[in-house]
This record gives sequence, C-alpha cells and structure tokens, in this order.
Amino acid sequence: MSTEPDDGEPAAAAPNPSAVMRRRLIAALAAPADDGVPLARKVVDALIGKACDGDLAAIREIFDRADGKSPPAPAPEGGERKVTFEWKPTASSAAPPAPGAPASLREPGASPES
Repeated sequence: MSTEPDDGEPAAAAPNPSAVMRRRLIAALAAPADDGVPLARKVVDALIGKACDGDLAAIREIFDRADGKSPPAPAPEGGERKVTFEWKPTASSAAPPAPGAPASLREPGASPES
C-alpha cells in the first residue's frame, strides 16, 4: 500500500491545501485548449478584452497585476488634521495687465465698463 496521496506529495509532508490548489490551477492553465492555445493565454485575452470594453474591475486587475496594488493612504496621526491653503503671488501674477485688459484689471478701484 502506498503512503503518497494522489497529488504525488509524500504523506508525511502534509502540504498546505492552498499550495496544492495553486499547483493544480497552474497545471490546468498551462494545458492547451482544443485549438492548441494555452488556457492561460485565453484567460489573459478575455481579461484584456473586458478592460478594452471599459470594465473597471478588469482594468483595476490589469494594473494591480502589472504595477502592484497601491498601498492604502496612511491615516493621519492623532485623528483629524487641519490643512490651510494660502495664496502666494508669483512673478506672472504681479505683472501688469495686458494693454487690452478691462479697466477693472488695469486700475485698482476702477469700475467695470458698461
């Protein structure tokens, strides 16, 4: 009587069930379909087709696989955080208005033309 399970692993090793499933899935995807194209290629083509049709979940999946998932934004320390925006004039905003600009832009306090 053999002590090896059906997947070829020794009985004493007690493989991780997810590792066994992963190996079987990879083997199945590597197998060719009836037309000779590997099943993995067909799955990838289907995913790309869905993304091209605008399926947001497929688009996210492609980018997550290609670039890695984006890390979640860090939570602010100590709860809420106050953010203040201040206007800082630049050299271009301090320049005089163009000659054809309305009077309200050319002279401070001038009223708009009617």
